[in-house]
Amino acid sequence: MPNSDNRYYVSAYGAVGDGLHNDTDAIQQAIDQCHQDGGGTVFISSGKYLVGTFILKSRVTLDLGTGAWLIASLNQNEYQLVEAAPECTQKTTRCGLIYAYGEEDITLTGEGQITGQDKSFWIPKTPEEIGESWNSTPPRYWPAEWRPMLILFENCRNVLIEKVSIREAPVYAGWLIKCDSVTINRVHVINDFYGPNTDGFHLSSCCMVHISDCHFLTGDDSLAIDGNGSRPAEHIYITRCRFNTSVNALRVYTGLDNDLTPKNKVTAIVRDLEMSDCTVTNAAGVVNITAECGLIENLSFSNFTVDMEQEGTVFYLMNMEGTIRNIRFSRMEARSNGAATLIGVPDHYLESIQLDNIHFQIKPKKKWHGLEMPDLVPSYGHHHFAPYSLFIRYARNILIQNITFQWMGSDSEEVKTDSLLKCRHIEHLQVENFKGSFLGTAPSSPIMDWIDVQDSIFRESESGEESAFS
Repeated sequence: MPNSDNRYYVSAYGAVGDGLHNDTDAIQQAIDQCHQDGGGTVFISSGKYLVGTFILKSRVTLDLGTGAWLIASLNQNEYQLVEAAPECTQKTTRCGLIYAYGEEDITLTGEGQITGQDKSFWIPKTPEEIGESWNSTPPRYWPAEWRPMLILFENCRNVLIEKVSIREAPVYAGWLIKCDSVTINRVHVINDFYGPNTDGFHLSSCCMVHISDCHFLTGDDSLAIDGNGSRPAEHIYITRCRFNTSVNALRVYTGLDNDLTPKNKVTAIVRDLEMSDCTVTNAAGVVNITAECGLIENLSFSNFTVDMEQEGTVFYLMNMEGTIRNIRFSRMEARSNGAATLIGVPDHYLESIQLDNIHFQIKPKKKWHGLEMPDLVPSYGHHHFAPYSLFIRYARNILIQNITFQWMGSDSEEVKTDSLLKCRHIEHLQVENFKGSFLGTAPSSPIMDWIDVQDSIFRESESGEESAFS
């Protein structure tokens, strides 16, 4: 039965909270009793609670009080391992510290902390394995044989995660799969900047998602949205969040995962996503959209302030064998070492992409593909090495308007002959009020470099130097 204040205190079920004794069973008993009584709040007071997997159940609120720490056990036997679905092509196994499957009306809240003891699940790389910073991605560790994510919810409905701090995740801070009506609000994710796969939240085939007022420090994608489950990911709203990441603030994708079957490789869908009023203090990419298959459509991004130190580009769109269409970026200030790379392939053009009212400050750093992306891009991860300029290839119905570039200079010799806007194999291009000088210092450098651009409109644009075209 609950306490007189209608809370189920885990201490009443035997939790010690000294960081030495395992408190998993006590917390689970409190959750089970609360669930059996019809729901309520399970309260964890100040202390350090060593735990393995426990299961959150319907109509239960787990409240981590001020000073409460949930600490991930290092013992694999204390975790519930979850097998991939039978239809998956590769039988991967995953585990979560806080797990729920098929539950509804579940809440994780409070001023407490969840910590994953990350480095206990990693192996440091040698300097040779890390490589030079300009041509490598940041992770400085190899993952061990197994490692837990801190939150794993599948097929759940009416999910609220708020106020808690999630730290030192060995892998994703949280993974939500086929969940409906999800709210993530005022959550702090503080992971290792150089850790392997130390993402914030992955949301796979989730619907009606609201993420607001969160802070992310991550060593991989802070937020990742995919349609790789058995249904679309749709109606997703992200606002007023702050990002500091070694990879992407947001990655949207179809494919790229080993759990896909041939059928849902075709039907993977992400659509109807809005992201606004966000701040990026560091990243290798702000928005990365990659379609290996399926469909990504109707995405809008606005009112960003961006300051990138990592090698990369602000926006990176790559179509492989899927469809990417109806994407808009507007009202942004961005300081970075690359503007935007938008690339399709001959059989799968990008469609209906808009860049509107964006001010870029570009200061290039040496990187592999600084001047131009190769025809065959080895992987989506090559956004780290994407061009300095605004680079577009194999696309149709492109609108670029009210764009300004401020060239911040560079020590790299290769940029001296670079152009500001490069277009390759474009159908229906409209450029209006495009302002800025070429990136290079050579007098013959063209402001814009066009190859096979059909049906173009170019008006009301200015440059700091005389315009030239290729």
